[in-house]
Formats: sequence, C-alpha cells, structure tokens
Amino acid sequence: MAHSRPDCTDEMLLKAICNNDVRAFEALFERYAERLYNFALRYVQDPTIAEELMMDVMHWVWMRRERLDNIKQAASYLSKAIRNKVFDHLRKTTIDTLPLDALPERGNQLVDPTPTNHSLDLAELRESYERTLQSLPAQCKKVFELSRENELSHAEISSILNISVKTVEGHITNALKIMRRNLPSSTGVACSLFLLLLP
Repeated sequence: MAHSRPDCTDEMLLKAICNNDVRAFEALFERYAERLYNFALRYVQDPTIAEELMMDVMHWVWMRRERLDNIKQAASYLSKAIRNKVFDHLRKTTIDTLPLDALPERGNQLVDPTPTNHSLDLAELRESYERTLQSLPAQCKKVFELSRENELSHAEISSILNISVKTVEGHITNALKIMRRNLPSSTGVACSLFLLLLP
C-alpha cells in the first residue's frame, strides 16, 4: 500500500502527479478514494457501480495529469469530477429504461431524449447553476460551496466559519430552495437528475 504522505498538501501531490510521480498519485488515491466512492454509492446505491465510477474518476485524473499544475484544491476538483460521473451514469440509466409514456413533454410534443438534447440541457443547467450560485448571499454561498464543492460536513463548516451547525443547515436549506426556484424547469429528465445531485 502506498504511503499516504500526510506531510504533503493536496497541491504538492497534484504538482508531483503532473510530473508523473506514481507514488503521489497513489497517495492522492488513498486520501480521496473512499470519499468519492461514498458519494457515488449514495446515489447509484450499487457498490460495484460506485467503485467503477470512483475508479473512472481516478483514471481520468491520471490520464490528464499534465493539466493538474494549476489545480489548487483537489477536494473540489475531484468532487466535481465524481458528481459529473454520477450524473452521466444516472442520466444514461434513466434514458435507457425510460418508458415511452414517461418521456418529458414540451407543449404537445414529446421531447426526444437524444444525447444532443441532453447535452444542451446539461449545459443550460450548469450555466443556470453557476449564475444562481453567484447570486447567493455571501455567507450562504460560502457555506454551500464548502458543503457541495468541498464535501465538508456541517460540523466542519461550523468550525471553519465559527457559526453554529444550525446556522449552517439554515444556509444550505436556503441555498437549495433558491437553486430549485431558479434552475430551468423545462429541461425534463436532466433537470430532475441534476436536482437529485444537489441535496
């Protein structure tokens, strides 16, 4: 088993990985694999698939290692990567198993769930998400990012920001309400899956 290198910051590990340091990659894997796996398992509810998604993310990181030199926060970077992997898996699973009479409608026409439509839906959702995130009150935005982007617990956020856990919960609840209110409702299945990844 690789040494976990507790003396190395994430940024140091990423820079070493960028220079083809396999041991640094193994250390990063040890540091984040379980967190990524647990996140995936929460949504796919299948240990085998969750492990596959986690391994896909880590493989993706290694294959793109030359681009890691500008990444400062591994937690945020990996969190976004596993979130996208889970989303894509759920979207594909939903589309593959969706009965014809369950297809979303726009006006009187059925929406054809082709990759093109869903790519557009996802791009629209991401733009709307980022726009809404930037519009949140400063403290609410900070709490939400620490929770969703950095995968920190309510207690950890409470300690970092010196606010109560109840206040943290309030900010997250408020942020989710705003997100649901502002994300486009016309994006059908993709929107439903995107919202699934927010709670």
